[in-house]
Amino acid sequence: MMAKGQGANSSFVSSTTFLTPVSNSTASDPGLTRLAVILVLIILCLAMSLFLVLFTSMVLLIKRIYKRKMSPLSCEHHDEEVPAVITSRRRRNKSYKEKINSVYYAYAQHQTSN
Repeated sequence: MMAKGQGANSSFVSSTTFLTPVSNSTASDPGLTRLAVILVLIILCLAMSLFLVLFTSMVLLIKRIYKRKMSPLSCEHHDEEVPAVITSRRRRNKSYKEKINSVYYAYAQHQTSN
């Protein structure tokens, strides 16, 4: 009887067959590998810049909404206390402040008389 690995009709595969180097025709091209790495890095950079743009715009939108909600002229209770003398937030001169003070004074007198 013949031992395994010997003889012409043997089906045994030697372990040294798996250790032989692969020929250059089946190996990956280093130029293609470098190109793939560069493409992946470019895609990652574009994704990060898109994320930063979206994140920044969301932060600015949230700040604008928060500022609008916290504005004293947009509060609901403020509209009840002060009549429609306030027409513009841009008018911040002395006469505007005097109008506001007179409205508060008139409102306070109205509340105390009732």
